[in-house]
Amino acid sequence: MAKLEGAVTPTEIAEHIDSVTFDPEQTLPNHLTSVSIEALNEGEYYLRAHHGKQDLVEQGQFAPLLLQLPKLIESKLSPENLVGEIDTCNATLQSHPSCLVGRFLRWLTHQINVEEATPACLTIADHTNLGIPWELLEVEEMPLGAAVQTIHHCPDIQKTETVEPFCSGEVLAYAAVPSQRWQATYRWQHYSEFDQFLGNLQKSKASYGLVYIDGFEVPEALRLNPTAYIKRSRLLKSQASLVFINGQMLFDESVSLSHLAFLNLFLRYGARGVIGTQKRVKAEMAQQVVEMFFSGCQAHRPDAPITVPAMLQQMRRQVYERLEEEISDDSCALYLATFLYVYYGNPQTLLQLPPADT
Repeated sequence: MAKLEGAVTPTEIAEHIDSVTFDPEQTLPNHLTSVSIEALNEGEYYLRAHHGKQDLVEQGQFAPLLLQLPKLIESKLSPENLVGEIDTCNATLQSHPSCLVGRFLRWLTHQINVEEATPACLTIADHTNLGIPWELLEVEEMPLGAAVQTIHHCPDIQKTETVEPFCSGEVLAYAAVPSQRWQATYRWQHYSEFDQFLGNLQKSKASYGLVYIDGFEVPEALRLNPTAYIKRSRLLKSQASLVFINGQMLFDESVSLSHLAFLNLFLRYGARGVIGTQKRVKAEMAQQVVEMFFSGCQAHRPDAPITVPAMLQQMRRQVYERLEEEISDDSCALYLATFLYVYYGNPQTLLQLPPADT
């Protein structure tokens, strides 16, 4: 079998496991848990998790249903049937004796307390190419993305310290048509041409708290590689902007840039955080997710802000509770879409957008 993306050799992993020792005096905050997964050869994986003074270090396989789940999410199954498949997968993980992720979720149940004053937070470093929908997996019969705040980490993120946690300022937007309702609420600069948008991103000295990119409005595959612009962006170098990529950008095969690689470009060159989808979602459902996000921004007062991961958790819990009340095509589709939007970057990122009338 070919070596998987992010894989290391059995010898390397054996040495790594032997060398993994947590200082008994080192204790993570009670609300914080971290998990890291790497791919080995022959369908084997290595998982390391840490909470407080507790650590879980194991090597093994994944349940077949979990491996099939990413493909099912992008299949033509109806939303109701897809939710049913996810329920079946979660039931399997609860009792599967050898699945690494199932064992981790059972271990996590004993580490977190969702009733604590400080919300539970999970950082996920998934170095496989499997596309596991972590937020849809269950802990104590609640989807992980609703039970805890989740933060994903992409490779190659610059580890620089920033003093100011706020991303504050207007919205810099790329969309073919400025049709979103939130655009009447906030101050924003809109571009319908990708090259003009990238030019402003690189040269602008303005303070944009949010960079919004609408992948659903791209009329055809983009032939312009954004790497050079993003690398030299004055805005991103200020490390004070959040990037929201709605949907998945479609690049021409000559550009050779994947969706995850596009997300990672922003993180690598200075974005404080990135919101993006793990899988493709329907445009109408994505629009509802975006409206929920901007409504959440508007609902929180400047003197009582919440972090971006906390806002996404609130959104997921809202649609999860709706699903528990009523199963319908719309409630299932919105549930799936909302849980497929995930956050990468700094856990403490705060967003403040000035209203349009200021």
